Amino acid sequence: MVRDAQASPDFLMFYPGVQSELAIPITQGGRLRGVVNFESTSPSFFTQENEPVFESLARVIAEHFELSEASDEGPPLLVPETSLVGGDPSELRIKIAAFSESLLYALASEPTLLHELTPRLFEELVGKILEDLGYEVTLTPFQKDGGFDILAETRLQTGRVLTLVECKKWSPRIPVGIGIVRNIYGVLGLRNASQAMVVTTSHFTRDAHQLQDAYRYRLTLKDYQGLVKWLERYKKPL
Repeated sequence: MVRDAQASPDFLMFYPGVQSELAIPITQGGRLRGVVNFESTSPSFFTQENEPVFESLARVIAEHFELSEASDEGPPLLVPETSLVGGDPSELRIKIAAFSESLLYALASEPTLLHELTPRLFEELVGKILEDLGYEVTLTPFQKDGGFDILAETRLQTGRVLTLVECKKWSPRIPVGIGIVRNIYGVLGLRNASQAMVVTTSHFTRDAHQLQDAYRYRLTLKDYQGLVKWLERYKKPL
């Protein structure tokens, strides 16, 4: 339990704004199998009084993981860094042929059709747009992305720029909050990337925009209206 993260010299800051932390170990067969970590933006949020509540919650979360004792390769909750991009990037290149000119034109002409796409198809659409904007694009394996969906790299005269892109194909009624934005910003350091971007078919909350303003040179938010502007490049007669 860390009551004041800012005052603790041993605390490793992963997400901006964290003030206190509580880590609950998960054991099985007498062995440590993982950790459920709770963090708060309020100092001294975790106390001896509320710790049992979080311990109970950690046990519930742990039940959703299949923790096998057969493997001695390490805690099963940890994901090898190489799996974040699925191994050989050449195997994950977007199949551009999946997006015909007619489909792109239809989306540009009637952007509300974006809400009819599946989440994976939406990721591929964003990848297609970024590729047409000059990026080298790689998709991460679906639902095993390690905090982002797309690696987008571009080469400038001043050097290479790597952007981590998280795609949220959400209902217009559900805004993307600061938690999602903070998560991908926290992954930047782990991936040694230059920038982070969140793209959604919805919109962002005020505090999410405030976080973008605070890190404007490393964080970009692209909402539904931003997507509509992106798609305008495909709005041409067939």
